[in-house]
Amino acid sequence: MENLSSKAVRSDGSTQNLSGSNARTLPFDSTPTEVATNYWFAALEAAEIRFALLRGQDLKSRERAGSDLDLIVHPDDLTGLKDCLEAACEHSGVHIVQEFRTPHSVQIQLHGRTDEGIHSLLTLDIHTAETCYGVAYLSAERLLTVSGQAPAERFQIPGNQNPPMVPTVRPGWAGLVRFLGAFLSGGVVDAGRLSFLKEAGPRERAAIRLELGLWFGSSLGERIDSALMCEDEVGLRSMAHRARRTLLRRKYRYAPLTSLRETVGTAFALRLRPLFQPRGLCAAFIGTDGSGKTTLIEAVNQFLEPHYRDGQNKVHKLRPGFLPQINRLVNWKESSYTAEDCKEPHRAKPSGLVGSALRATWYAADCVLGWPLRVLPLRRRNSLQIFDRYYHDFLVDPERARINRSSRVTQWAAKYIPRPERILVCVADPEWITERKLELPPHEVHRQANAYFDLAENDDSLDLIRTDCDLSESLDQALTALFQPRVSA
Repeated sequence: MENLSSKAVRSDGSTQNLSGSNARTLPFDSTPTEVATNYWFAALEAAEIRFALLRGQDLKSRERAGSDLDLIVHPDDLTGLKDCLEAACEHSGVHIVQEFRTPHSVQIQLHGRTDEGIHSLLTLDIHTAETCYGVAYLSAERLLTVSGQAPAERFQIPGNQNPPMVPTVRPGWAGLVRFLGAFLSGGVVDAGRLSFLKEAGPRERAAIRLELGLWFGSSLGERIDSALMCEDEVGLRSMAHRARRTLLRRKYRYAPLTSLRETVGTAFALRLRPLFQPRGLCAAFIGTDGSGKTTLIEAVNQFLEPHYRDGQNKVHKLRPGFLPQINRLVNWKESSYTAEDCKEPHRAKPSGLVGSALRATWYAADCVLGWPLRVLPLRRRNSLQIFDRYYHDFLVDPERARINRSSRVTQWAAKYIPRPERILVCVADPEWITERKLELPPHEVHRQANAYFDLAENDDSLDLIRTDCDLSESLDQALTALFQPRVSA
């Protein structure tokens, strides 16, 4: 295993090690997470784990960026399944970067990197039951009885003639699960996913019809079954609210305590726990003007956004934005800045010591108040939050916010404000920056370049990313810093 490292060159000619990682050269042309999944399937079979794939194992899923893998597992085998996954990850050099649990599911995100700088992410949605608002209505034990061996084409290793054979839920039942997930949660009916009953055999259709009657009652179950057979989108949408209400009422009638416990547990996992253990990813990119920071953010966002697919992804400018800009506050909601002013970050002189302290406190208050009110609500769902600059930029360049460099409030506040999990410092050769974008005098660019180096050297939680190289190399460094586990001293 090779220890990779990158070096950035200071303006004085010295070098600085950037983020490093452990990676493996794969023996075949597959992404690291696909290799880990192949090892995982083999380990599950050897350990006789009762599981079956639901979605994401076909070739179309491999072609879609961010496509995850859904599977069901017997509740008694969930621990064994997780142990096999950890062993497969260790064997293939892949890391588990996030794990999120609810009473009937666990979502695991994997990240892998090769020596060639190829990064891959894969999200595993593992269910022990299908639920409606947290209440289980279709158990994994039932789905396992309607599964059989099928090829997982997505995870076929190039050079092998046949893809791995993995237990897979039959298409009719898998289609029913996909339909019910959107139908019961939000009344969404996808016209392209209503043909699953027609593709099922007579015995399978009869079994599904019986299950619909058990969940929704004989009358409503027959209406839903008929609408599915006719692919009646309008009729299905009109029945969504009643179907959800009927299902929950029947579950609470026959198993009130269990249903209540499941509802409370799910609500806690989805609503309260993310306030203390946020989901998704939150990162900040800081650096001097012209260092290529914005270009790198666009590349990172383009690569990662498909893997956080809840529509809550966002790029913040400097701060959460809960409090208004000082300029707008002074000018009664009308900013006096123009587009040309933004090209001169130091166009105005810094305020005095009192004014600087007030400005630094205002921006710190925005971070403190805006974090729980603007950032955490988005991270309750598995979202991607990126900051283009953050409060730590004021430690190097306070003049852009008209804060006096001698003010100590900025240094004090930076220690206590909420901060993203990862802060990436974008650095580049000063001459390269001045040739690329001359928004600051050359001597100021040199000063800031060295200051950002010093900032990262004095804080082990910051990662240096070199941006005066090919964009693919900078992207590789950034993704490595975002996902590779930190090595403890």
